Amino acid sequence: MPQLPRTLALIAVLVSGGTLSLDCLAQAPNSNPAPNPAPKPGDSKGVDTIDPKILEVLQSARAVMNDVQSLSYTADVIGAMPDGNRNSVIKANVVAERGDQGNWKYDVEGTFAIEGKGGGKRESEFAIRAAFDGTELLVVDTRRKLVRQTEPKEIENVRVQMNQGNAATSVAWELFTDPVLNGCDIAVKAEFEAPQTIDGLECDVIWFVPPKAKTAAGTASESAIVPSKIYFAKRDGLPRRFEIFRPATATLPADKRGEPSRTLTLSKFVAKAELSGKSFTLETPDGYTVTDGDGRRKPKTAAPKPKPETTPASTPDMKPETKPDNKPDSKPDTATPTTYKHPLLNSDNNLMSIGSMAPAFDLKDFEGKSVKLSDFKDKVLVLNFWGTGSDQSKDAAPAVQKVFAKYQSKGVAVLGLNTESNPKADPQKFMKDNGLTFPSVTKAETIAGLYRLKSWPTFYVIGKNGKVVWAGHKLPSPPGGGGGTPAAVDYLESNLSQAIDKALAEK
Repeated sequence: MPQLPRTLALIAVLVSGGTLSLDCLAQAPNSNPAPNPAPKPGDSKGVDTIDPKILEVLQSARAVMNDVQSLSYTADVIGAMPDGNRNSVIKANVVAERGDQGNWKYDVEGTFAIEGKGGGKRESEFAIRAAFDGTELLVVDTRRKLVRQTEPKEIENVRVQMNQGNAATSVAWELFTDPVLNGCDIAVKAEFEAPQTIDGLECDVIWFVPPKAKTAAGTASESAIVPSKIYFAKRDGLPRRFEIFRPATATLPADKRGEPSRTLTLSKFVAKAELSGKSFTLETPDGYTVTDGDGRRKPKTAAPKPKPETTPASTPDMKPETKPDNKPDSKPDTATPTTYKHPLLNSDNNLMSIGSMAPAFDLKDFEGKSVKLSDFKDKVLVLNFWGTGSDQSKDAAPAVQKVFAKYQSKGVAVLGLNTESNPKADPQKFMKDNGLTFPSVTKAETIAGLYRLKSWPTFYVIGKNGKVVWAGHKLPSPPGGGGGTPAAVDYLESNLSQAIDKALAEK
């Protein structure tokens, strides 16, 4: 992790404040190693002594964040424009979660605009969107209809590349360094200022001035000094606001500094000792171009849209045909094709491609019985990767259950593949509580990479020849939107059914 001149420079993109609920952490086991020890006062050109009470504030924030697995907040960012008359204004919802290797994942969604300092007309307003799953970063540029797709290795690279989509300033980066607020305890100046109240919470306010950075030639760079004022809530010790000042204010008293150049305030801040279950990825919007890390553009690829397997264009809103109860089906009806309200959604090109062989697996069900891919030879197989910590897994489950009931007598198997991050999760109880009876196996995280799993839920329809027929993830919204979760569940059931019908028709 970079040392102070670089990491405290990150504060230059922060501006935080909000309220944090940490009641859930009180009894949470500490599943993470203790943070690295903070630098000692006086190290690396820091002050010879630092107020022990300031060290206590920093150590408290580090201890709390050490138990946090996921957090979410609303970010309000105000940045002064060069003309001195306008501000950039960002409002975004941010979710962060620890990855398997101790790194952090991020999801940012919000808006950017320019406003006069007294409010009034908003200019240059556009949406901002970015997601980092610990490996792949996707940043949407809504103005140029581009999606930048990269695989940054360091937190600084994630920040820099997010900044290209104006998403970086919404992330309180100093909460995610190791240790938290890395370098604040070796500042050349660290002193308490008058306590303030932020969003109803009493806060300790500390003024930090980091050491000067040095250029390659070894000379001090005054512009590298980024003075910062951080507001720590007394209730739980975590920052509620970051104010960033221009370098020229480094040695000025509080009443001479003027307004901060940037402020990040966090509200609706909730921290948990459990993972969020969020996917931390996003789909490329229609009409957008994907750009790689070297700036080369490549058009979004997608499988051609299949035509509805039915008939009359005059009956696009027909529901799937049903048969009278006195005529049960024992095999697929090939004489009269089933009609659907919407055509089959394109297979997700971020998952395994159509026609690729499904990777073999050997997992255990809830009773400890071995379940292998080869057990489903000559059958169409529906795979549902799910987790108890995912709200979308729960929402999508009724569609999978309906498909299971509809096709189990037609040579089609449905298999749930449970993946968990929380060792205390009880997937068997989850299925019972939600009325789910389709078979399921556990510890599917061991094959998640083989199936390119990036989010819950993820679905595959595998043909009788063992090849992928269709792949999708999350609960898809039907064309035109509307209808909420029930409509999305119906649309998922329709897509799975159409993919199954396609697989059954293949020779």
